[in-house]
Amino acid sequence: MLGLGTRNVGAAVAPLLAAAELDPRATVMVVLGVPLQILVSLVAAAWFARDAKRASA
Repeated sequence: MLGLGTRNVGAAVAPLLAAAELDPRATVMVVLGVPLQILVSLVAAAWFARDAKRASA
C-alpha cells in the first residue's frame, strides 16, 4: 500500500518534461504532490505499525 502512493511521481513528471509548452501550474501541482505523498505514507506507516503492535500483543 505504501509503495502504491509514492511510485507514480515519475509517471506524473514524464509528460510534463515531454510537453512542448509547459504549464507552470502543472509543475506546481506535481511538486506539491511529492510532500503530500510522503506525509500520507508516514501516517499510513504509523497506523500499520500501531495495528501490528496490537496484533502481536
